[in-house]
Amino acid sequence: MKLKYIIGSAVAALLCSGLPSCTNLDETVYDQVMTENYYQNRQDIINVVEHPFEHLFQCVYIRHRAEECPADQLITPYRDSWYNDQGVWAQFHRHQYDDINKDHWTNGWTGYYRGVTECNLYLDDMNALDPEDFKMTQEEWDALKYQLTCCRAYAYINLFNLFRNVILTTTSNPEINAMPENRKQAEPKVMFDFLEKELLDCIEKLPVKIGAAGNNQQQGQCTKAFAAGLLVRLYLNAEVWIGEARWTECEKMC
Repeated sequence: MKLKYIIGSAVAALLCSGLPSCTNLDETVYDQVMTENYYQNRQDIINVVEHPFEHLFQCVYIRHRAEECPADQLITPYRDSWYNDQGVWAQFHRHQYDDINKDHWTNGWTGYYRGVTECNLYLDDMNALDPEDFKMTQEEWDALKYQLTCCRAYAYINLFNLFRNVILTTTSNPEINAMPENRKQAEPKVMFDFLEKELLDCIEKLPVKIGAAGNNQQQGQCTKAFAAGLLVRLYLNAEVWIGEARWTECEKMC
């Protein structure tokens, strides 16, 4: 009986492999939301703009672990049964880098690039859409687009500080990103100039922060002040990152 079952299964498998439909990989989507049918109203646009914020917030601990824990101003101590994590916090503090799992370093690269990828995808989508179709003014549309631009700049500044030589991509098109010239790490000066221009454009297009205590309905969103803060960080580190002192611009932006 077992032999008959094995032979029968083998014959069925061979028959299936010969059917034309098994080699037709064209996709017909019945129950999923795709880019082509997702954007139906104003709230859909707002939802995608807010999405990268969630991921980039999750990346904060990566930067904190790699940049702050090895410094002298703080530690992450072991408390009873909490925060041991196989001793990684002590290893960072004591600069025992050879003992640290490589994922603790590569997470910074993969994490922030996921943020860049999300921003590129939604920017490409918005560039192909018309704000009038969503009952939005050009000013409202630009304010949302440049929040994505600002989030992308935030991700790149963290990549810049962690790795210095990073890949610069501004599109979600996989064919363009796969080109050899687009797989190379950009020179630090190229990345610096790109970020400076992007953030100056953000200051031009983003709304002003409302008040000194919170930001009302815009709480947590990117404003001119957020873009200016990123520029301050860029100028503050310019001498280390690209060998050019930019203290005058830093003071002016502050």
